[in-house]
Amino acid sequence: IRKLMVGHPDVLHYELLDAVVPLVPPGAFATTSGAPFVEITGDGVDKAFGLRQVCERLQVRAEEVVAFGDNHNDIAMVTWAGRGIAMGNAHPALLAVVDEETLSNLEDGVAAVLETLV
Repeated sequence: IRKLMVGHPDVLHYELLDAVVPLVPPGAFATTSGAPFVEITGDGVDKAFGLRQVCERLQVRAEEVVAFGDNHNDIAMVTWAGRGIAMGNAHPALLAVVDEETLSNLEDGVAAVLETLV
């Protein structure tokens, strides 16, 4: 099993995450993307892992990476990247780990930052 998704018809994803985290065994990690379920994976199997793999193959250093996120499942990725940016509509858990915030996804926050880079 690479990923286990857990949902409940009466429990919202953030409440469900709070309930599941204490039950996850060592070597596993629980998170949510804001979708109506919780994702459980092996510890370290996250967006940062995937991004690191791509960057290693392309010989791109973490300091050269800009990553955008809006929820729990983006935390590892934005903290790994040289420049981690929270969307304006980001969950407080993600906002707590970044130094920079852009406009929301509905306000083209990613484009607003990318335009400053070109």
